[in-house]
Amino acid sequence: MSICTGYHGTSEENAKSIVATKFRLSQEGDEYLGTGVYFFVDGICCPITAGKRWAVSKHSDAPSVVRADIQLSGSNILDLREVEHIKKFNELKKNFFEKLEKEGIFLVTFPNKRRKWDDKCKIANFIINYAAIDLVIKDEYFPEVGSDIERAQGIQLKVSNCTIMNVANESKILSTSLLHWG
Repeated sequence: MSICTGYHGTSEENAKSIVATKFRLSQEGDEYLGTGVYFFVDGICCPITAGKRWAVSKHSDAPSVVRADIQLSGSNILDLREVEHIKKFNELKKNFFEKLEKEGIFLVTFPNKRRKWDDKCKIANFIINYAAIDLVIKDEYFPEVGSDIERAQGIQLKVSNCTIMNVANESKILSTSLLHWG
């Protein structure tokens, strides 16, 4: 069985709850790769370092990282680092907009209150559900994951600095444990 290790930065309280029970799929509208559980994985940078930096930036009083084993074998993976997968994503996105148009549905109900992140999440969720995607992988830029100098000086290069994975199918998370550092 092929397995990937992911690292999820969060608070110490959340981390203990996750390990004791399980992850809850994020239901926030700002999850631009769709509803799921987000991890830093091997790729552009060290995923452990990225998880730690994310945790410290969001939960400086009690940061923690959850390590998870994620099943790759038998998973339907949309890897947005690969050109063919990006083409597939764009074709499915086109289908989504055509479906909306046929049904007379508009993403923007109140244009002056529109949250573009909500739109991205809706589009990603359509693609995930339509194509039965379990895992989405993408290289991304997060200022929270940048080097100490970048973060201290507020430098944002917008060049991908980490690799993330959205686990849309939580049954693909095989095990979890707390990552200790000090």
